[in-house]
Amino acid sequence: MEEVVIGSGVFWYPSQRLNTLAEGKTIGTMTSYLVDVMFSKEKLSASNLKGGGNCGYQQLCPKTVHAITGMPLKEKD
Repeated sequence: MEEVVIGSGVFWYPSQRLNTLAEGKTIGTMTSYLVDVMFSKEKLSASNLKGGGNCGYQQLCPKTVHAITGMPLKEKD
């Protein structure tokens, strides 16, 4: 296994990396594919980036989201 982004602590298999690269060349296509690889359909259907909301969504793992998108992690107070 190897890290998605060095220092992220999020790991995947080399075959997943190769499939992601083969899936598409645009950033949006690759991000969408990575989200599907890293999170189950059940988790995605009950979650969003921040959690909460009217439906009481769970928060997707910030560490994994950061590794996929490069969005900065916010420290909790």
